[in-house]
Amino acid sequence: MKTRPITWRDIFYTIKHGGNPSKTDIVAALRQPGEDDNWIPETVRLYLADLLDDELDRRGRPSLGQMAKDVEAARLVNRVDRWARVFRVHYKVKNPMQKAFERVAAERKWRVGTAERHYRDAVKLVRNAPLTIKMVRAPRP
Repeated sequence: MKTRPITWRDIFYTIKHGGNPSKTDIVAALRQPGEDDNWIPETVRLYLADLLDDELDRRGRPSLGQMAKDVEAARLVNRVDRWARVFRVHYKVKNPMQKAFERVAAERKWRVGTAERHYRDAVKLVRNAPLTIKMVRAPRP
């Protein structure tokens, strides 16, 4: 005997009459495309089904979106460039970029080599970023 697929209407009536739908019924309804699911986008339905089915690995820190990465890269480039200008113009330091890396490394609790590496990576990101991110970068004197 074949059972009919679980629908949202079945789950609704179960809840309305004081029952609790089973987790398997909810997962089945989420995975089942039907005529009454047009108010939940397919990607959301499948994500929720995977979440309830314990198929998603949600450990760790969530990754930043590309726009947030671009903005953070632009901020780092601006910060290093600004300190380099300060050391070059106001303090007349021989190697202003090195001093700028040291200052940013101290601010962010990095090693100097780490600051240099992040700066090089950030310059590449800013160079390839959309125009709106590039405009955030201060011009060099």
